[in-house]
Amino acid sequence: MKHLINVSIAASIVLAACTSTPNNNSPQKTVWGNVYGGADKSFDSQLLLLREQVAPKFQTLTFTDPATGLSMDYSLFVPKDYDPAKKYPLVMFIADASTAGLGAMAPLKQGYGGIIWATDAEQAKHPSFVLVPAFKGQKNAHGPNSAVNDDFQVSPEVDTVYQLLNHVVGQYSIDHNRLYATGQSMGGMISFYLNANHPDLFAASLFVSSQWDIKVLEPLAKMKFFYVVSKGDEKASGGMKEVGDMLKKDGVNFGSTEFAANLSDAEQEQHIESLLKQGNHINFVQFTANTVAPQSYMKSSGGAEHMYAFDHAYLLSDVRDWLFQQNKESPKQSAARQMLNDGLNYFNGTGVAQDYAKAAQLFQTAWQGGDMKAPRYLGIMAEEGLGVAVNYAEAATYYQAASNAGDITAAARMGALYEKGLGVQRSIAEALKWYLKAASTPEEAAQNIHPRVLAVSRLGYFYEKGVGVQQDLNQAKRWYRLAAMDHDHAAMAALKRLP
Repeated sequence: MKHLINVSIAASIVLAACTSTPNNNSPQKTVWGNVYGGADKSFDSQLLLLREQVAPKFQTLTFTDPATGLSMDYSLFVPKDYDPAKKYPLVMFIADASTAGLGAMAPLKQGYGGIIWATDAEQAKHPSFVLVPAFKGQKNAHGPNSAVNDDFQVSPEVDTVYQLLNHVVGQYSIDHNRLYATGQSMGGMISFYLNANHPDLFAASLFVSSQWDIKVLEPLAKMKFFYVVSKGDEKASGGMKEVGDMLKKDGVNFGSTEFAANLSDAEQEQHIESLLKQGNHINFVQFTANTVAPQSYMKSSGGAEHMYAFDHAYLLSDVRDWLFQQNKESPKQSAARQMLNDGLNYFNGTGVAQDYAKAAQLFQTAWQGGDMKAPRYLGIMAEEGLGVAVNYAEAATYYQAASNAGDITAAARMGALYEKGLGVQRSIAEALKWYLKAASTPEEAAQNIHPRVLAVSRLGYFYEKGVGVQQDLNQAKRWYRLAAMDHDHAAMAALKRLP
């Protein structure tokens, strides 16, 4: 909204300055309004400029959960010059409850939390996807427009955001080992919830000004995260103390530091650098009380310690850099995955001359290193005769090995071999079993459609024709709709012909 910008902002302000601390020393107000929620930040000319420059770079989209029918608007930043042959990290930012019900622009424009990751400077260092869900919110006894409450209950929107994340990851070339969660207040609470309930989902997290039920946070002891609050925020600081006590009880080392939020950028980063030198996977940061905003703003807002701490957390560049350094893979797994990626380059002729023999050699090495996808590609080469003679039985052996290691696509391809009787004795029952191994239910398939699309499409066909199952056109359409979300042509054609 252009009218929110102070017309006296100098055009000479550059993006690099936008990674610095909000200007707390010059509280000259402009018109703020409540269009996007959030606390009054009219004193921060850097934010007012940056949000107008960066927010338009996001796509505004809508996701509908096929299982529940619930929809959610969201903003998605796709890296410049996106290359599907590469793997990219993804940051999911969830804003606070003040933005709920205000539309997709509100979480982007309330502060730095969503846009900072998509600046030119940040993308130059860390090309990445940025996902910013927009919650509709709901009225309840604990306060308006919140997807969570202080009794640690969650609304159905929280599950929708989990399904949304899986949907986006399935639509693009996103690295499952480099998914990052972050959020402020309500968003931090949801991030805690998602980490507790899906402990293998994120490589690392940044929790800001938030807390959650300590009774369910035990999985955090094995995770990597930064936890940032204002010391004057009693509720969030209390949550931090509970997590710290839990970690001490479990014998888990963590680092902690406190400093004033109105220190210079260089001074703040010195504190973070000292913290990181301790080498802990878990780090706590507290801003000294009464330092997160100009005094006139601190006095005018009862929740100032809470709301004004948000942006300071997201402007800690060393914390952002640390987040992107985290990866779920072990060094051995990383080496094996690199072998796989090198093999794929030769397999596809990407950046090198296509060479199936070199690809096969690299796939074998990756398989020996424990990469679950490597035998799948060896199976594809055997099934399609790429650089070797066609050998369906050998393809089945490779697919089974990959599936046993957890590869979904290999299970689907195994089902296709049984359906066609290639390399194995034809069996619709076995085909159905393998397709269901790849996608046991539409709800599971909706979490990550792309690697399952073959199975999902064929299950739609089985239910449409009554092959191996009782004919059920409604069930067929459920499967077809999922496959169509991944642009499967057979599924899209089926949906047109079915009543």
